[in-house]
Amino acid sequence: MVTAAVEAIKSEPDFADAHDIRDRRIDPESPTGLMTLRYLEALLDGDQHSAEALILGAADAGMPIETLYEDVLRIAQREIGLMWHHNEITVADEHFATATTDIILSRLRKYFPPFTPRGRLLVATTVGGDLHALGVRMVADFFEMDGWNVYYLGANTPREDIIDITRHRDADLLALSAASVLHVRELAEVIDAIRQHDELDGVRILVGGPVFSLVPDLWRQLGADGSARTGAEAVDIGNRLFDTVRLARGD
Repeated sequence: MVTAAVEAIKSEPDFADAHDIRDRRIDPESPTGLMTLRYLEALLDGDQHSAEALILGAADAGMPIETLYEDVLRIAQREIGLMWHHNEITVADEHFATATTDIILSRLRKYFPPFTPRGRLLVATTVGGDLHALGVRMVADFFEMDGWNVYYLGANTPREDIIDITRHRDADLLALSAASVLHVRELAEVIDAIRQHDELDGVRILVGGPVFSLVPDLWRQLGADGSARTGAEAVDIGNRLFDTVRLARGD
């Protein structure tokens, strides 16, 4: 099943061409579009101070954090990834942009809106070998803003450690990200290992990442319970999965 899924991805057109091209249309006439372009300009100029001032200034002015995440930072980082893919920027450029966005995410935490704890726990990470954790970090932040208790592990977490922490923390939901086809097999192995543990029977698994845009039903082929493209969508699916498990148990 995993081999078939990998081959299905390999048979797709080039990643950047197959990716939803609508995401590359940044409208300079819209407030968030203009901000995204200005943010990209600061990143490509190597001006971390201006990039940070732009985003934090918008937060100070009252722009919702969810909007900054979804409509500015997410779109900017996707554009950076596509530019790297097309050899328009260097690896160093991409690393600088990602590191800058990661720093800004940390500084945006003080702007998180008040929330009521839900008593639900999420473990979020990328699988072993996958060093691209920015997307799953943003998803984890959305769950935290929704009132979930979040155990974010960062990138490149070994399979057994994912299983152990999911069991030890009594997680309700496991969010896994795959940046490319290179990480699909390991992600599938993690899912399979989770399914082998009777004590993790109630854990639901949510997956995401660019690779899942290439084959829309890939998540189902790998045995996950759902897939999301944005933080808001992930939270919506995660809550529905939690409610389904609770109803099945008669809670």
